[in-house]
Amino acid sequence: MSEEKVIQHTKGAINALAKKDKSWKDRMKEFLYEILIIVIAVSITLWLHNWNDHRHEVESVHNYLAGTRDDLETVKKNLGRQLSFDSSLSTYYMSVIAQIKKGNIDKDALDSSGSQLLNNLYFYYDDSRFEEFKYSGRLQLIENKKLLTSITRLYITDLPFTKDLVNTTYDNKQKDFQTYVGTKLGEFPAIDSVMDVSKIIDQSDVRYFIKQYGFWIHSNVSSEQELMKEVDNTIKEIEEELNK
Repeated sequence: MSEEKVIQHTKGAINALAKKDKSWKDRMKEFLYEILIIVIAVSITLWLHNWNDHRHEVESVHNYLAGTRDDLETVKKNLGRQLSFDSSLSTYYMSVIAQIKKGNIDKDALDSSGSQLLNNLYFYYDDSRFEEFKYSGRLQLIENKKLLTSITRLYITDLPFTKDLVNTTYDNKQKDFQTYVGTKLGEFPAIDSVMDVSKIIDQSDVRYFIKQYGFWIHSNVSSEQELMKEVDNTIKEIEEELNK
């Protein structure tokens, strides 16, 4: 009901009480009738308003979840590439560590893949959709609290943790490579080039570098595998919610 109609019926209710030519009982009936019209009309208007707001909220959540699913699919691809790279790197480092322990170094394999000591791959992801939805206060519109927990844990804790873990490892490895390895090679090697690591492998600080980053990268791979499972599970949860 429009504001004009509400005013009209309000005046009608007041006028009903003022009619001297009608009995008190008739005046009260007419007054209550006008009030009833106002109450019903306002109630229906509020219900429609609330229903429309709820419809917009549901639509907003649906669009957010659909977008987040797409974002996590991209995260999954990037994480898969990171996991593949780090697994290959870990295999090389752990192989060299095993050879050092046995005292039997495969010099050709060590040198031909020596650039693995220098290679880095940094992990990044886009969290702009999550941040915008969070700061707008609309995250609480997600009624599935289990799903809400999964999404917030990913974006607030687990993704940032893995990003910091991986990128800090490679930042430090790049600096330490020059300190413990690069300076002993005589020149800074090119990426994917043969590196004469076998000539310096017996030096303690070179072995320290290999052991330290071998175990760190191996540990990173385990963290990335766990994160991949979590991303997969969250995507499945989102799909289930969207298909309800």
